Amino acid sequence: MKWNSLSVSSAVFTSITQNVSKESFLGTFLTVEQVQKPSAVLVKGIKDEQFFKKKLEYYFESEESKGGPVKDVVILENRKAAVVTFENADDAKRVSEISHTLDGLRLHVSVYYREIGYEEDDEVDDEEDYGNSWLMEFPCDSHIVSFLRKHDAPKKCLAGKLRPILGSLPRLWTDVTNNQIRVMADNTERINNKEKWEKECTEVVQEFLDGFMTKSVQFSDDVWSRIEEECEVHTMCLKSIDIQASPESYTVRVTGVEDECQKVLKDFARIQREEKKKSKEEEKEIVKVLTDKNKAKLVLIISKGVAGVPSGVSVMIRSHEGEIEFKGKVTPVERAVSNFLDVLTSINEKSIHVTEKHFAKILASSDGGEKVRCILRKEGLDVVHEVTVKGSECTMVFYSLDADATEKAAEHVQASLTTQSIPVPKTKLSYLQTDTWEALEKKLAKDLCVLVEAAEEETNTVVLYGFCDDVQEASRQIGYHLGQKSVASETMSILPGQAEYLIKFKVPEIKNLEKSKGVQVMIKNNGELIIQGPTNIIHEVESSLSTVVDSIKKKQVVIKQPGMVTSMQSGPGRLFLKDLEQKNSVYIDIRAAARLSASTMTTSITASQTPAGSFTTPKGTSITLVEGNIEQETADVIVNSIKFDMDLRAGKVSAAIAEVAGPQLQQECTKIGEMSTGEMKKTDGFNLQCQKIYHVVCPDWGPAKEQTLSRLMSQCLEQAHQDGVSSIAFPALGTGNLKFPKDVVADVMFKEALQFSAKNSQTKVKASSLFGNNALISYSMNFISYSIIF
Repeated sequence: MKWNSLSVSSAVFTSITQNVSKESFLGTFLTVEQVQKPSAVLVKGIKDEQFFKKKLEYYFESEESKGGPVKDVVILENRKAAVVTFENADDAKRVSEISHTLDGLRLHVSVYYREIGYEEDDEVDDEEDYGNSWLMEFPCDSHIVSFLRKHDAPKKCLAGKLRPILGSLPRLWTDVTNNQIRVMADNTERINNKEKWEKECTEVVQEFLDGFMTKSVQFSDDVWSRIEEECEVHTMCLKSIDIQASPESYTVRVTGVEDECQKVLKDFARIQREEKKKSKEEEKEIVKVLTDKNKAKLVLIISKGVAGVPSGVSVMIRSHEGEIEFKGKVTPVERAVSNFLDVLTSINEKSIHVTEKHFAKILASSDGGEKVRCILRKEGLDVVHEVTVKGSECTMVFYSLDADATEKAAEHVQASLTTQSIPVPKTKLSYLQTDTWEALEKKLAKDLCVLVEAAEEETNTVVLYGFCDDVQEASRQIGYHLGQKSVASETMSILPGQAEYLIKFKVPEIKNLEKSKGVQVMIKNNGELIIQGPTNIIHEVESSLSTVVDSIKKKQVVIKQPGMVTSMQSGPGRLFLKDLEQKNSVYIDIRAAARLSASTMTTSITASQTPAGSFTTPKGTSITLVEGNIEQETADVIVNSIKFDMDLRAGKVSAAIAEVAGPQLQQECTKIGEMSTGEMKKTDGFNLQCQKIYHVVCPDWGPAKEQTLSRLMSQCLEQAHQDGVSSIAFPALGTGNLKFPKDVVADVMFKEALQFSAKNSQTKVKASSLFGNNALISYSMNFISYSIIF
């Protein structure tokens, strides 16, 4: 063994011995190991990566570190430390006295002490003299050698295993230069056989090295953030392994005890699986629906636009339903939802509570709401509002992304509401009981959103309620009417139809007459035409109106088709007539002459069913539209829509038929077996009032599928003809789960019924019933169209 000695003065000796590290005593007898280097500091806690060198240099030259010009930075590999040398010793002293943080790492900075007892490089291994001892060298992975050199536990473990065979470890038992470890014999004189000892020693060392492993794993960039977090956790918790992460290449090397390394690698594999699964899930398209019943907030967001929506995500806001629908891939949708909720929670609100019943009624009306919107627009306030009514009171809430805007909106609206009292002379009090005054009140409420309260007996006043500008205008109009000459009234009797025609088409002309003559004309639906105004003008106006009334012509048409009157009095039939009225400037009044008796119905209808319309084709076939339940029908044949597997429970209509028919019907269908789309099979009616049931398999709705439906209906009618029955009832085929449009089904069924009648004039099938509930509107429209043709 070689020894190093130094000659120093007593002053220097006293100084340097005060700075001796505990690491000085490694089984050797060095008198002094470290001396202070004034211009350098030792930085511990860094990442053991060479690229960190530049970061340290920039940091310690910055004002944040309180340092100065840096002369050199040396990374101490495998020690997670570096030596930073400053050009000025004062800078080194200053930075060693304060705490430092870099890239989230807490740096431990202290004065640097340079080792002088032996050389700092690995050549010192060659200087150790082992004398006549038996020394064995074992090759080892460089990463494992570095690991063994840094940790004491493996050294103690191996030393304990060598002790029984009289082996030990030299002070420099790890050689990082040659990637090997050294083992020597304690006492060669006590060992009888060197060859045997070397064999035993090899077995012990090999078993020891087999307990360690090193492995480098590369990851994709999408999982790297989680891998880095996992590395930090394991580094803090596991002292028996080393984990070195390299962000620039996305690789991690794990070195140490094999069992612990395998645990870490399994964790890494688990993370990769989880991220892969998550990535697949994120590729799926999802639809997420949020609900928020505050419609006003949603209207505000619609008006401003939905900001922060990631690419590939569509957002649909249905304010009336209070729903917000997001559609896209998982992660972007979650981000869009989060952004939307942030916007929703950032909306400011301010409310006003109105207790006066007239004001509450105004604000709760649609006209009042429009007035409020006009006031807010006039003030340049980007605000929406909503009103809730409770009894005779109401609360109006204003919403905006601008807090000041909601405050100003509440102030302006509240300040705009006002009342005004107008005195009424006693000579004019009777005027307030006339139809003219009633019409004026309605006009003020509709046009100006002003409510008028009748005069009080004690004060003889009327009170106006509304918004400032509107109340002023209403006051002017009331003052004008109260100041007119004495009012007379004349009533003309005209036909109700003529009154309706005047209301529909002559109101503008009558308004001009009112304005030019200073009178008021009221038209009542019962046929009264009331003229109010100055006595000397009334007769002149009456003459003008008589001319208009006499020009109205009347013509009556008798409708013979059964059910046509009912169809045209409401629903699509009435819409059809309104269209005729608008296009031709006529008024059409439909009235039923008398009810049909039960004996006049071509097809028997039960009490729970309602005939919505009926007509007879030129060939004598009666087609009746029925709103009701087909399972109660008394026709000879009922048509049933069924699935291909003949399971009657699968459809609403087939389930209802099966319930009335009894279990025998399902048993019969099961015997038939599966059917194909477009196929028809028949069974008995069992407990139903019909003789036969025709079961058909309809297709799902799609291009040209109405042709299949057409063939099915034609097939059923032909089969009824062959079976010699006289009546057949059809449900609204395909309009349920199969998604056929109702108008398409209606068109197909009516056309097939008409074509069958035209081709088979000698058939016994003389009655065809078409059942529908939701499809009734579409059927009715087709019924009207075909009825007009025939």
